[in-house]
Amino acid sequence: FLTAEVFKAQAAKGYQLVHEVVATEQLDEQVQAIVEQILTTGPQASIAAKQLVADIVQAPEDLSERTSQLIADLRVSEEGQNGLKAFFDKQPAPWIKSNKE
Repeated sequence: FLTAEVFKAQAAKGYQLVHEVVATEQLDEQVQAIVEQILTTGPQASIAAKQLVADIVQAPEDLSERTSQLIADLRVSEEGQNGLKAFFDKQPAPWIKSNKE
């Protein structure tokens, strides 16, 4: 943003401005794969993660204490415990909808 340089997608990836670069014809498939991955995350943990990102942007002070506490709280929450149990039991987490529904 300092130079207003125009650059291609591969350069954006090299600058770590984007995570992935795919061909146009692969875009829908890649978006679907990412959506499916996001849908496997715990809903409350996702909300907390988004709030943490917003907090970091708004309050640049050291948030390591808050982050550590948030992770600890989420891990012992009902959702966190259900997710851990599912992981250790090698089962889908309760919030993941099966294809049978």
